[in-house]
Amino acid sequence: MSKDYIKTTASVVLQYSCSGKEGFVYVKTAKDDKWGLPAGKLNLFENDHDGIIREVWEETGLDIVVTDFLGIWDFESDRGSAVSNRVYLGKAVGGELKISRPEEILDLSVLSVGDIRTLYKSGDIRSGKANLRPVERYLAGEKYPLSIVSSVF
Repeated sequence: MSKDYIKTTASVVLQYSCSGKEGFVYVKTAKDDKWGLPAGKLNLFENDHDGIIREVWEETGLDIVVTDFLGIWDFESDRGSAVSNRVYLGKAVGGELKISRPEEILDLSVLSVGDIRTLYKSGDIRSGKANLRPVERYLAGEKYPLSIVSSVF
């Protein structure tokens, strides 16, 4: 893929409690055997809202509502693609945390920020800081109303 082409993705920071553990939902993908936020490429003409809800359900089995905008992280993927990732904050409102697509998702877990930082240091977080910084910024109180991105939402 040409580096002149920018792939647009959307992801969500999803705080969650499961079996007494509180943290953030992360998925381990089959494509690179690394952990990351629930995320994915948007389909042609799909808006961020619909894409995020679809991706989270496909990857985690959870139904969510998108509550806030966290920011845009641009990076080069491990495969050399230019990626522009729009990151949102979500809240689970239903469903069951489970691997819905075992051919794509190897594992999913609720991770503490300490767990996420450890995985980042060991190189086991997909796209490096693009899957760590949104959580850190959220924990620092940084978030924006969805109206700030009304053209893509």
